[in-house]
Amino acid sequence: MTRALTLCSLLLLPLSACDDAAFDLVESADRPSAIPDPPDAPLPDTCEVYCGDYRVACESHFGYASVSECEALCGYWEADEHADCRFDVLDDIAEDAVESLAVGCADAGRDSEVCGSAYVVTCDRYCDELRTVCNEEGTFEASFESREKCQAWCDGEPLYGEAHSIECRLGAMESVAAPPDCQAAAPDTSCKSG
Repeated sequence: MTRALTLCSLLLLPLSACDDAAFDLVESADRPSAIPDPPDAPLPDTCEVYCGDYRVACESHFGYASVSECEALCGYWEADEHADCRFDVLDDIAEDAVESLAVGCADAGRDSEVCGSAYVVTCDRYCDELRTVCNEEGTFEASFESREKCQAWCDGEPLYGEAHSIECRLGAMESVAAPPDCQAAAPDTSCKSG
């Protein structure tokens, strides 16, 4: 009521003419103002967040050849629990609740005994990587006229094993210690690991 009377006296209006307007102002001042909804912003991709966090936490023990390789491999994980487990391990690293940084980073990395392997072997991945990693040397074009022909060939090959497998061919393209070996990854050669 004090604010209403003060406002009326400042405006030099008769109290009777000011009562309704003044009380409306007092009531609206007590109501919370409308806060607009935040703009729709895309959520960051899980792989982008994981690889960025992993790179920061495990810089000296980063288990991928590059952040882009990390994001590419993460994209092939078949279940969310692979990512959830790795985020949990990264939280443990941040809280210094791991045996050692090297062990924690191995657990959060690509071939984790705790969270499962990020080394998912599929024909889609083989054909994608052969085309992107080895295309400069013309390996993809020399081997397959199209991605569909790559897929059809790959479907008849063993996925896992030491020799002649898709796992071996992917390993030849993704070695952290050596440049990609597109010849060993090609379908018309014998791939032997080690």
